[in-house]
Amino acid sequence: PTLEDVTLAAELVVPEGETVRLIWGESSIGKGGQPIRRVFLDPSDPPVYPDAVRALAEADLIVLGPGSLYTSILPVLLVNDLRAALQQSPALCVYVCNVATEPGETDRFGVRAHLEALRDHIGTQCIDLVLANNNTRPANNFAPEWQGRTEIVPLDTRELTEWPIVAADIINPQNP
Repeated sequence: PTLEDVTLAAELVVPEGETVRLIWGESSIGKGGQPIRRVFLDPSDPPVYPDAVRALAEADLIVLGPGSLYTSILPVLLVNDLRAALQQSPALCVYVCNVATEPGETDRFGVRAHLEALRDHIGTQCIDLVLANNNTRPANNFAPEWQGRTEIVPLDTRELTEWPIVAADIINPQNP
């Protein structure tokens, strides 16, 4: 959403009393060994690419995700003018929650944790509707490199009222 050089950084969760731990660079973020507290851009307010704003203004439907929550979806939404354009767009904006956790980024995350991370980073004004998977059958055919490192994201959205949630089986059994 920007043509400027921007670095993605993350603050990791550390035990109380320890120094805040920061990780710099998109490819390093999932390798920090601790849960991610927040991600941010450096510089913090890069200019938005004007064609992106124009596309959002002309859209009928905007789909966010699925994708890496902290290294793909949130970085785009952290560009302030893009987020403002998303809020002003007349289009319906749907967030598609991932169906599986991502090692190093969303370990043990349910739908609730995904949505809380979005809310904590960008507020509630950008998203109109959430599409979440309700197929909780264990997937036995994850790619070999993901076996034992990922799990189906549970639909744990009770008492979440920020967005309407549509639950459906959105897992492709041949490629979960």
